[in-house]
Amino acid sequence: MGTELAQAWVENATGADDAFREHRDEQTVEELGGPFIITRGETEFASGTDASNPIDAEREAFPTVSRPPRRSER
Repeated sequence: MGTELAQAWVENATGADDAFREHRDEQTVEELGGPFIITRGETEFASGTDASNPIDAEREAFPTVSRPPRRSER
């Protein structure tokens, strides 16, 4: 699909008509999804902890998008 899209863009950029309009609404392979592999949760998700996440680790605060301004920034 990438090659066709690039060719349509070149046609659109160099021609008078809108060549991309034909390709814009076509369904792509990426939109269809798959192939899907059905697995159990035991296979997908880890159990327990590892060295980078020990049980006795101190819990950090939930990360936020912004922080309060420092006193020097006010």
